[in-house]
Formats: sequence, structure tokens, C-alpha cells
Amino acid sequence: MVSGVPWEHPMRGIRAPCKQSLVHSHADFVHPFTLTRSRIMKYLTQFSAVCCLLFTCALLLSGCGGSNTPPGFPKLYPVSLKVIQEGQPLAGASVNLRISDNSMTWSIGGRTDERGVAVLWTHGKFCGVPAGTFKVAVEKVVNEGENEMLLALDRGDSAAAAKIQVSSYSFVKNEYTSVETTPIEIEITKKSRIIDIDAGSAIKIKRNYMR
Repeated sequence: MVSGVPWEHPMRGIRAPCKQSLVHSHADFVHPFTLTRSRIMKYLTQFSAVCCLLFTCALLLSGCGGSNTPPGFPKLYPVSLKVIQEGQPLAGASVNLRISDNSMTWSIGGRTDERGVAVLWTHGKFCGVPAGTFKVAVEKVVNEGENEMLLALDRGDSAAAAKIQVSSYSFVKNEYTSVETTPIEIEITKKSRIIDIDAGSAIKIKRNYMR
């Protein structure tokens, strides 16, 4: 066989170019998934942008920034509190704010997540807080055994529920649990976003549980 001379397939009689003409450089080869991957990344980026826009609209509709609030309501700013206790985040704690000059009667508060962060809501349904100086109360109570007792009551087994011992514990000192006595005071402005507060030393004090 002479290099460069076409050869004939012995079975089909189909003429094909010699091996030399079938050799291609890497520069001539385009991976079939290159364009698809690029398009996917482009679509994901566009999808993320749309999701962010929809999330922002949802916040605005829920009341952040003062939208859909009752007449006479002050402008609200989206603010979160990060509750720390001995350098560690305090999860499962409720926070309650009261403006220092008592000029506003609406309730303001939230509950901390596993990071110790509580998103603040006004009147329980408007996301955000008006600007001003606030006293902040922090409280965390855990009722050990309460879930088991409630499950027994849901089953209609009051006898079993009565036998379950429920122990109630407080994890924050009493002085922090009331806006009247708390030493925590914060200033909220239109630039505020996340404010760190210290809930004092870590404790676990048993308290009375009312069935």
C-alpha cells in the first residue's frame, strides 16, 4: 500500500481516504459538551439573578422598608440581631425590643436561629424596625419532656401525660429577660443591618413549669 493513495474496503467496496488523511490536530477537535456547559452556566447565572429579584420583591411585599404598613407607621429598616453568650451564639432565644422614649407601642421582636441571629419584625408581620434607640430583652426557656407530654395528650392518653415529668430551665439571667431591667440598649439607623448583643454569662436555672 502506497501512502497517500486511496484504498478500497475488501467487503463493501467503499473507497476511503488513507490513514494520513484521518489524522487531525487537537486544535481541530471541539469537545461536544463545551458549548452546552457554557450555556448551562449562563442559564444558571440568569436564573440566580431572577431568584434574587423575586426574593427582594417578596421582602418588600412583606413589609421590609416600610411597604404595606398601616397609616402613620414609621419607615422600617431590615435589621437582625446576633445574640452572643460567652462568645457563643445563643440559639432558640426570643428577643423583644422597646423604644427607649416609649414613643411607639407596636411590638418588635424575633427569634434566634442556630447562628444566634434573629430577624426583627414589627407587630409580628412587618419585616424591619424603625430608627431609634431601643432596650432589648432576651429570654430562652427550654421545657424538657414537654413534647412527650403533648404527644400523649394528642393521643388522648391523659394518664400517660400526667406521669411525664417536665423540667423547665432558663438560660438567660432574669435581668436580661425584661425591657424594664435589661442592660442591653442599641441604636438602629437606616444603615443598620446586623447588630451584635451580649446576653451575659451562660446559665441553666430550673424554674417552675405550669401545666
